[in-house]
Amino acid sequence: MKIPARLDEVAEIIMGQAPPGESYNSNFHGLPLIAGAGDFSKNGIQPKKYTTSPSKQSIPGDIILGIRASIGDKRIADKKYALGRGVASIRPTDQLSPRFLWHWIGHFSKKLSEKGKGATFKQVNRKDIGELPIHVLPLSEQLRIADVLDRADELRAKRRRAITLLDDLAQSLFTTMFGDPDKYPVVSLGELAEVTSGITKGRKISSNIATRRVPYLAVLNVQDKYLDLTTVKSIDVTHSELDRYRLRHGDLVLTEGGDPDKLGRGTVWQNEIEQCIHQNHIFRVRINSYSPIKSTYLNWLIASNRGKQYFLRSAKQTTGIASINATQLRNFPVAVPSADLQERFIQQIEAVAAEKRTHLSHLAHLDAFFASLRSRAFRGELWQTDLEHLEGEGLS
Repeated sequence: MKIPARLDEVAEIIMGQAPPGESYNSNFHGLPLIAGAGDFSKNGIQPKKYTTSPSKQSIPGDIILGIRASIGDKRIADKKYALGRGVASIRPTDQLSPRFLWHWIGHFSKKLSEKGKGATFKQVNRKDIGELPIHVLPLSEQLRIADVLDRADELRAKRRRAITLLDDLAQSLFTTMFGDPDKYPVVSLGELAEVTSGITKGRKISSNIATRRVPYLAVLNVQDKYLDLTTVKSIDVTHSELDRYRLRHGDLVLTEGGDPDKLGRGTVWQNEIEQCIHQNHIFRVRINSYSPIKSTYLNWLIASNRGKQYFLRSAKQTTGIASINATQLRNFPVAVPSADLQERFIQQIEAVAAEKRTHLSHLAHLDAFFASLRSRAFRGELWQTDLEHLEGEGLS
């Protein structure tokens, strides 16, 4: 195979540079400023600031690349932007198809990220980007590869859009069925459920006491209405601690804080792991046996805008971090609709969740297929059979 070129031999690399401080504004004067990947939206670019004295600029069609913290994140410039220190603009020469370059950067983003250096956050420089090796294929071959990868990527995008629509449907079900929660009787959570914090890491245990090692939920495991069990850590506990902190089916687990918009984040425990306990930054809400409240409904109520507003008013906030304590959680005002209405809501939500699981499974399959396809494309191993496989995926 032909010796690869360096990226900076076939593409122009424009490193961002902070404009003069006095030029910043929020009044739409000058160019929108991309300070870093934090100004990337889900599918585009949404800068928060403008500058009247841009030091570096992109043009429409440039690939805007995150080079600090979120190294490798990228978007296509839809217009002219000012470039801050957290991004670089990659502009292909006539030797490269822009779409081919887009997929190639995606393929090499992990390798680029591994070059990052820095104590507070990782960053790459012009040399790190420019020295990346790229095989410059004939343009016709680049276009063929880009077309295949675009089609595969579109299939993934369709699945993601379907998942987003299901999330919107679930939220709409809650809003439609319960409307204004204040029309129902309101009771403090502490009257309906037991609220407890979890085990503290680093506590001392006497060497005379027998222990066993068990898994525990940390903050990263508890997401908004689901669990991320990719990494589950374990801890030594005594038998009495295991009895005290062990999770039971139907417990609601909630994080105590983090970003203010994450207050009320939690999900219902369904015995995903045996003998699992929870860390002290995770609250366990165990609904009393005589309570008229269902844990799934409570999960949605706490995560609703009404719930978030309560936590924002109650939480302790410092430098962008907000946290609640057990007392504030026990005082949470729970609107109590009829058991029949809650049950109908749960049945519909579970139907939506089942549909979502199907899409997530297909998306995971497509993600793996896309990664394999892209890897083979840049190794020169993309064949006609891949196109046929792709067409089959589109019909599934």
